[in-house]
Amino acid sequence: TQLIAAALHDRMTQLVLDRFEEATNLFSHAEPKPLTAVDILGGGRAALEKANIELGLALAEDEIDYLVSAFQGLKRNPHDIELMMFAQANSEHCRHKISNASWDIDGESQDKSLFGMIKNTYQMHSENVLSAYKDNASVIVGHTAGRFFPNPETRQYGAVQEPVHILMKVETHNHPTAISP
Repeated sequence: TQLIAAALHDRMTQLVLDRFEEATNLFSHAEPKPLTAVDILGGGRAALEKANIELGLALAEDEIDYLVSAFQGLKRNPHDIELMMFAQANSEHCRHKISNASWDIDGESQDKSLFGMIKNTYQMHSENVLSAYKDNASVIVGHTAGRFFPNPETRQYGAVQEPVHILMKVETHNHPTAISP
């Protein structure tokens, strides 16, 4: 059972329960944990590198350098929540740093970012695309299918054959942020 569960669920967003009674744990309240400081003033970069791994911050090298410099300049240590906020607001999910970056392939600079290359596919082959790159969503041509809904004139339900297009939406949080210590 555990092998199947491990293969089928996402441990970051899902929890496997073996018994129905375990569902009550989903509604339990934990005591808040106290803030913890990361000793950058005493331990320097190594302290933040350790916290980066332990807290799962996924900070890049330049972000670690920035934070060490910023907090040393402020002459104080950061708290775990400050580092978590910085990591989330500056993540690839929010900022698209990698997706909008310049690329070199085999030593040759590329004209387009990763997002640019993706959008280029649409520019080169837009057939069957009804809408693209509007609020991180697109609509492509679907198939004709039966739909069951009321006729606005007769107010009677009935089956109608009509095109059913396909909507694709990417969830993201790309917002302007300026979070800094």
